Amino acid sequence: MAGENVLDRRVAAAAALTFLLLLAFAELVSRGLSATGVLDGRISFSGVLTSLPELEGRVRWGLRGQSPPVLLLGDSVLGASAMCERGQPGARRSTMPAALAGRRAPMRSRVVSLAADGLVPGDLEAISYVLEKTVSRSARPARVVLVVNVRMLASELDREGQRVSRDFLLPALPPASCAELVPSAALEGEAVGTRLYGGAASASALFRVSQQLRTLWYYPTPADARQRLVEAVFGKPPVGDVEEAALRMRVEGFYQELWREDAPAARTLRRLIPALRHADPRLLVVFSPQNPSFMAKGGPELAAANANLLRTIVGPGASGSFVDLSAAFGEELFLDHCHMTPEGNLRLAEEIDRRLGSHA
Repeated sequence: MAGENVLDRRVAAAAALTFLLLLAFAELVSRGLSATGVLDGRISFSGVLTSLPELEGRVRWGLRGQSPPVLLLGDSVLGASAMCERGQPGARRSTMPAALAGRRAPMRSRVVSLAADGLVPGDLEAISYVLEKTVSRSARPARVVLVVNVRMLASELDREGQRVSRDFLLPALPPASCAELVPSAALEGEAVGTRLYGGAASASALFRVSQQLRTLWYYPTPADARQRLVEAVFGKPPVGDVEEAALRMRVEGFYQELWREDAPAARTLRRLIPALRHADPRLLVVFSPQNPSFMAKGGPELAAANANLLRTIVGPGASGSFVDLSAAFGEELFLDHCHMTPEGNLRLAEEIDRRLGSHA
């Protein structure tokens, strides 16, 4: 009996040692992947953002290219989620960043998407400071494009708790901005979890890589992945008139609001524009295309007033620093109110590429 106990302990110790060695090997491999940017160069993570170190690494990867990179900030308009939800084949290869990367390839300019589904101005402010710091440290030029969607200035984001969507971005915000964007009670409640997640992402490349790679399946959410599995077995149910009407009602209000100059979202945009201009003095801000059937709800006067407010927020800057593409495309190029078809994404990439020009 004693011999069996000794043997069991040796087997357990050997198993534990093997596990630790495999864990250490996986960590070393992950560090190599992170340091070289292999994942960013081979896999499209547009529409996904999982940690601050990932964000910084993605920018550094872009800056290591032969020509100044194009750094894209925005929300789900730049991702593949809307196309995935509609079963579009090759959705990740049909995004606007992917189309722009194809057009910039002859210049050897890397296109880096810093966008993610549901990002709001508070998130973009945090990203702008990370971008400003990372680009400044590299001492290399970059082109920066901020794509602003109608939802980013909707009144629903004025409510506390709606002004930042990614807690892991909070450490990148200055204290004054953090106090305005996040209620103190919520900040205290999330502090421990945010610090633990941020600490794990900073200390372990394996943790960061695992968080990135899981999005290849759990995209845009785990519930969507489960739904796709069910549909693969039982087929995709048709979307009825009731579902279409519900989707439309949920977003139509965005297009019937007059944006306020003193709204929290507008104030946040005013803070982040200078940070982005430090990274790229020729910052390009794009008012993203919107489905004209939705834009018509508010009328041309409202649309013009909102576009003018956004133009004022951007300020004079460099020549052509603001471009209004909100009414540039027809209804046939949209999947819904703002997400575009592959052809629409290609057309949008052509418009942005033309305004960026061929020089750094």
